[in-house]
Amino acid sequence: WNNVAPGLGISVVLVFVVALVGEIYLRASTPPFVTEWPAVFDPQIGPRFRPNAEVATTNNRDYWTRQRTNSLGFLDREPVPPEARPGTCHLVFFGDSFVEAHQVEIDQKVQVVLERMSAERQPELKLTTAAFGISDTGQLNQLPLYDLFAHPQHAKVVVLVFMIGDFSDNSALIQAINHGLDPAHMPKLFARRNAAGDMELQPIDPHWSNFRLPRYEQTPGRLRAWLLQQSKFYRWIEEKN
Repeated sequence: WNNVAPGLGISVVLVFVVALVGEIYLRASTPPFVTEWPAVFDPQIGPRFRPNAEVATTNNRDYWTRQRTNSLGFLDREPVPPEARPGTCHLVFFGDSFVEAHQVEIDQKVQVVLERMSAERQPELKLTTAAFGISDTGQLNQLPLYDLFAHPQHAKVVVLVFMIGDFSDNSALIQAINHGLDPAHMPKLFARRNAAGDMELQPIDPHWSNFRLPRYEQTPGRLRAWLLQQSKFYRWIEEKN
């Protein structure tokens, strides 16, 4: 005990000092922040942001963004009707979280940057842009976005942003496994084979939540729950891992 106690005591003190310094630093260098994710279920689209709502997200390391959705429910500028932009070349982006890009402010998103670059380099093109991005969606899920939003905007160019995760996002079976859903009752648009073996669209089921599969939800212990609520340093450690 005489040999172990001093080393153990020093280790405990060092851990306490490191945690204290980390907590003081993070409290001084990071703003107070409350995450807000105003998601709603739209029977025509699936899960999406509520129109004209504030979205606040952070990873407690690199970004603390607070921005409002437009009247269509997307993290973009307010749409300009076709009659208000005669002679323009209108381009729209479709994609998942890479297009939604809640990590950056609206003026830093790809569609805004592209429109600004075009105005500087090729003003005669009169390029205007819009973006329709929803996290955790694939191209099949995004089909209603074109019908409801891009088509009325008379877009001349449509850009589908395809990421490696879209392979699984387009599969009802994989998404059902990942989220504990019934693949025959999905909250987004998918495709399936009919009795004749042909592919057809599988409509969104507005009652999808009634068919959720039972999932094991692990609740944090009292100490961890307290640390997650009270300590920025502990939340930072969990985010890093």
